[in-house]
Amino acid sequence: MRKFLLTTLLLMLMMTLTASAANEPMRLARLPIIILSPTPNIETMVELELKVSRAIHLPLNGTLQAVDYIPTAESTAALQKVWDKIYKKGKRVRLQEAMEPLAEKLNADLVVCPILRRFNQELMVSTGLSESSENHMISSAEVELIVYDRNTNELTSKKASRYYNGEESSWGTARFLADECLLKVIEQTGLRDKFLSYTPLGKQAR
Repeated sequence: MRKFLLTTLLLMLMMTLTASAANEPMRLARLPIIILSPTPNIETMVELELKVSRAIHLPLNGTLQAVDYIPTAESTAALQKVWDKIYKKGKRVRLQEAMEPLAEKLNADLVVCPILRRFNQELMVSTGLSESSENHMISSAEVELIVYDRNTNELTSKKASRYYNGEESSWGTARFLADECLLKVIEQTGLRDKFLSYTPLGKQAR
């Protein structure tokens, strides 16, 4: 009986979400991480990209069709054209200024632009001549996340940076620091909440 009730509730939820999603889907432009630093290894980039993707992932979207994820290549090409245009007007422009025209060009409801601003790591291997036999590590990372909501014309930009100077350790690597920074700006920008507000669940909660 309990299993039957649970199945019934899930079916009812699916029917409600499907009906809500019958409206025009949200269009989301998610740019790849823009690198303004030495390029991390592929494993680090995959991990960072995955964290952004998880923040804007809608379960069952293949069925609900509530979110139209604009292809990354299309978003990137559009950003390049927008940037070239506004850069000609003045060299002291910021990337944030490209978000509104980019949203207009792509007809996107939400634009997500992650930036890796700093990624450095230096390891000084102990020679055995010093008092300490431990390797010494100096690392730093800085991440920025820009989120533009076209319907509210709200642009949110947050930065987070981390620095480590000490004995070699897994939590002192630039990869670990960048990971922490990214999670922080995802939280600070309220990306997940902004994203969900466009989905059937978010619309029902309004």
